[in-house]
Amino acid sequence: MSYRDQLIARFGLRVIIPAAAVLVGALVIVIISLSQMASEVNNIEDRLTARSVEAALQVTVRNLEQTHRDYAQWDDAVRNAYGDVNQTFMEETYGSSTTVDHVLFDTVMLVDEVGRVRYAVRRGEPVAESPADAFGPGLSALTRPLVRDGVSYDVRSGILVTKWGLAVVSVGTVVPFSTDFSPPVGRSRLLVIGRAFDEEVVAHLREDYLIKDLRLADASEA
Repeated sequence: MSYRDQLIARFGLRVIIPAAAVLVGALVIVIISLSQMASEVNNIEDRLTARSVEAALQVTVRNLEQTHRDYAQWDDAVRNAYGDVNQTFMEETYGSSTTVDHVLFDTVMLVDEVGRVRYAVRRGEPVAESPADAFGPGLSALTRPLVRDGVSYDVRSGILVTKWGLAVVSVGTVVPFSTDFSPPVGRSRLLVIGRAFDEEVVAHLREDYLIKDLRLADASEA
């Protein structure tokens, strides 16, 4: 190799090697940047999905609460659910509602002032279990803070683990709607309604809120 060729070769190595290093470095930076961008996009998508799931659950619970109000803050309910309970009224009004495709609720219980069950039906069939046995300890957490002065409407709701699986549950006071209606004296009676929170419900939420991976999962899978 001539001296001239040697000079060219040395010059090439001095220029090309640093240039290649810069190029590799730039590629690494780009790859890392793209990875960080993808990670950030995934994080944003995860947060949006979490918010959508939360919104779906809140709407589900609120819908049952509104149904509870319709059935519990009601003059006729007070007339028939206090004292000697009108079983015919309860059956025609509440029991029948648990058998129509369970659109509103599939389980209902009326609990009196001292905690006795005065009426209980699930999907058209009598329920023998106590509220605690049927709805689990979560029901007590919902019931405990309720105002039971015979006048005020108060309700608490949540998704509970019941004897029959997950369910959206609302428990609240049975009180008059009309301000001029004379309420019963003493503690309010309680109406408990529940609706199964199952794969069918989740499928509707998945479709309504466009959450493609929404599903029920056992806690042990986490």
